[in-house]
Amino acid sequence: MKKKILYRLFSKFIVINFLYLTGCVTVEQTIYLGDAVVNAPFTHPPTHLNINKETGDITFSPKFSVITNPAKMKGTASNRYNNHYRISDSSYYGANKENLEWNPLKYNFGLDIDFKIGDHISIFGGVHSSADNNINLEGGNIGIGFHSHNQNPITRFDIGLNIQKYDYFAVSIVHTKESSIFGDSEYWDIYGDKGNSVNFNPFISLTMNSSYDPGFINYFGTIGVFSQSLLDFEPGETDYKFFPFIIYQSTVDERAGYISYSFYANPGLSFSLAENIRFVMSAKFLTELSTSKSKLFIIPSAQLDFQL
Repeated sequence: MKKKILYRLFSKFIVINFLYLTGCVTVEQTIYLGDAVVNAPFTHPPTHLNINKETGDITFSPKFSVITNPAKMKGTASNRYNNHYRISDSSYYGANKENLEWNPLKYNFGLDIDFKIGDHISIFGGVHSSADNNINLEGGNIGIGFHSHNQNPITRFDIGLNIQKYDYFAVSIVHTKESSIFGDSEYWDIYGDKGNSVNFNPFISLTMNSSYDPGFINYFGTIGVFSQSLLDFEPGETDYKFFPFIIYQSTVDERAGYISYSFYANPGLSFSLAENIRFVMSAKFLTELSTSKSKLFIIPSAQLDFQL
C-alpha cells in the first residue's frame, strides 16, 4: 500500500516538473499603433444664460444642434508605427503619416440642468446623444458656474467636465518576445481593435448676456475652450496567446493617446415665449486646433429654457 502511494506521488512529481520545464516561458509584448479611425461628436460646453434668475431657480434646457459643414479631420498620433509589417511575400502594411482620422458626428440632442444655489454660484449637469451614419454615442457634462447677480449684463464663468463615449477602429501591431529553457524567439502580429471607450475631458467658457425683465429679446455671447481624448483605449478584439505556465509577462503599450483642443465662439439671442419659458437660438463657430488642417465649423443650435 505504501509503495503504491509513493509511486503515485513520484509520478505526479515527474509530470508537474515536466510541464513546468516544457511550458514555463517569459513573455514580453510591445504594442504599437498603426492607423486609427475615430467617430465622435464635438463636446462643446453647454449654454447657460442667467436672465432674471434668483437663488434657488432651476432651469431645464432641452437642446438640439447640427453641423452644417461636417468634414473629416486628420492628425498624427505620437509613437505611431514607423516600420512596414510584412503581411505576405508581396504585401506590406505601413501606417499613414497622418494616422488618425476623426469623423465628427453631425447631430446632437440633449438636456441640460442648471441650478442657481447662491447669488454668485450655480451647479449644472446634462446628458446628450449624438448621431450620424447609424452611429449613436451618449455623453454628458457636469460642472460649476461663477457669475454676477442682479446686474445688466450678467457675466458668467463655467468650468466643467465632459463625459463622452467614442467609437473607434484601430490597427495594432504587437511585437512578442518569448524566452524559455529551449531558447528565445520573437515575432510580430497585426490586429484590428474595434470598440468604444468613455473619456473625461475638461472645458471652460465665459458668457455675457443681457437680462431685461420685461424685454422680449435678450442677447448673449460665449467663448470657450475644450479638449477631447480621441485615442485612449484598451485593447479591444486583440487576441493574445495563452501560456499555461508563464512565470513572467510584461506588456508595454506604445499606443500614445491623442488629445484634441478646440476654441469656439457662440453668439445668440433669447426670446421670451412665456413668463418662465425662453427660446434660445445661436450659431457656434468652432475651430479645432490640433489636427493638421484647421477648419472652421458652423454649428446652429437651439434650446428651450424652462425656468422653475
